[in-house]
Amino acid sequence: MENEDVGQIEQSGGFEGTSSFVCLEATGSGFQVSLDDTDDLTATATEVTGDLTGDLSAPEAGGADTADLDLTADDGPALDEIGRPPPLPPPCMTPEQTLNFERGILGSTLAGCLMDARLGRGAVGSVFLARHLALQKDVAVKILNPALFYLRRHVEQFFREARSAACLEHPGVVAVHDVGQERGLYYLVMQYVEGETVGDLIEREGQIDAREAVRITIETAAALAEAHDAGIVHRDIKPSNLLLDSRNRVKVADFGLALQLSEARQSSGRSEIAGTPFYIPPEQISGGVVDERADLYSLGVTLYFALTGRRPFEGSTPAEILVKHLTESPVPPMELVPTLGEELNGIIMRLLAKKPSGRHRDARELLDDLASLPDESFE
Repeated sequence: MENEDVGQIEQSGGFEGTSSFVCLEATGSGFQVSLDDTDDLTATATEVTGDLTGDLSAPEAGGADTADLDLTADDGPALDEIGRPPPLPPPCMTPEQTLNFERGILGSTLAGCLMDARLGRGAVGSVFLARHLALQKDVAVKILNPALFYLRRHVEQFFREARSAACLEHPGVVAVHDVGQERGLYYLVMQYVEGETVGDLIEREGQIDAREAVRITIETAAALAEAHDAGIVHRDIKPSNLLLDSRNRVKVADFGLALQLSEARQSSGRSEIAGTPFYIPPEQISGGVVDERADLYSLGVTLYFALTGRRPFEGSTPAEILVKHLTESPVPPMELVPTLGEELNGIIMRLLAKKPSGRHRDARELLDDLASLPDESFE
């Protein structure tokens, strides 16, 4: 899967097993489905008529995390720092173009950072290991895919990611050092975390020991509590966005879909879906009010997956998975892993409640419940 820090973030994504970025955009005749392979950043597009429960073509299910889903309309070109729109590039980059672009970055200096190696590649850009020359420390630098420069939505999301993470000073959140534009490139300089993702750990182990899975959940919930206190909803909690550093501590990464709570609450009724199909809460699908409890649902899916080795809702297409989030009840994890204990099983099932009102009130209430688990839960 991924390497670390933001490098991990960008290599993940994709609809189960194929590292494909799935973007559904409303069109006059139905939905447009773009499959963007993060191994080569090649885009294809297919129009699909019908509603969301129709067959939205996607690669076959497999082993990695699913892609970010984004049903939003592009609203024009992004302007550079003096108000001029950049030249319009093609709407996608071929594998060869992407590779040449990345090769051209290596060895160059951007934002005072000497670009050393590519850590990963995702649907919206590439991430590099770099040396910050002034600070004399390793950092991770994300560079927005040049093919997306002229889409204001992507540029705004890029800057929103930086600002959301930058306002959080918490050991459980990947630190942001700088964001900007230089030589026509949009860049984001972040903390480099050497280690792996929780997704890597699950993929390697199949299932995670209950005590370790709960520890990871507690550290994630503590970071989310800090974000929620700052008025930020992450909206894309999943194993590949939870990094484990060299001391095995959790760091929450990728605030690309994050919104201020005030914005999230006002998004009710919008015809857009943003998130990752396997981990997205029902209200984020149906256009309901989204608040901090949406992150708790996604964290519940992550805990379920870590403990059982399977996700509560699976399917061969994004649409099939989304419908299951809305209409089906998950198999209680205790039926898959009888040693879990009733208390831990109850916490997970509460996190996966269809209605936000059925979940924990906030991350701090979840932390209290996890801290009070009896020892039998970890046998």
